[in-house]
Amino acid sequence: MILKKIDKSGVASIPLVMGLLILIISVGVFISSISLSDSLSSSNQQKSSLALEYAETGAQDALMRISRMPCNSCLGNFQLEMVSGGCTGSIMGCAIATYTPATLPTSSEIIVTSEGRINDISRKVQVNVILSSEGKLATSTWK
Repeated sequence: MILKKIDKSGVASIPLVMGLLILIISVGVFISSISLSDSLSSSNQQKSSLALEYAETGAQDALMRISRMPCNSCLGNFQLEMVSGGCTGSIMGCAIATYTPATLPTSSEIIVTSEGRINDISRKVQVNVILSSEGKLATSTWK
C-alpha cells in the first residue's frame, strides 16, 4: 500500500489571516461609529442654533406688535410658523411667543417670552421691556 504524504504547509497562516481580517473589520466599525456620532452631534448643534434663531424672531415680532399698539396692559400670545406645518407638522419649526405685564393688570414693564422649536429641540428667549409714560418702548433687556 502506498501512502501519500499530505502537504500541511500554510495551515498556520489561516488563523493569522482570520485574526487580521477581524482586526481590520473592528477598526472600520470603530471609525464609522465615531464618524456617525460626530455627524449626529453636529446635526443637533445646527438644530439648536436654528431653534434659538426662531425664538429670537418670535421675540422681535412680539416687540414689533407691542410698539405698533402701545399700551400698559398688553397681553398676547401667538405662534409663528417657520416651516410649513409649524408646531404641528411632521417637520416642526415654529416660535411661540407670549407677552404680559410684569404685574397685572398694568405695569410699565412687559415680559416677552419666546420659545423656538425644531422637532424635539427648543430654546427660549426672554425680553424685559420698559414702556415710557406714553406706552411706547423705552428700553429692553434680552436674556
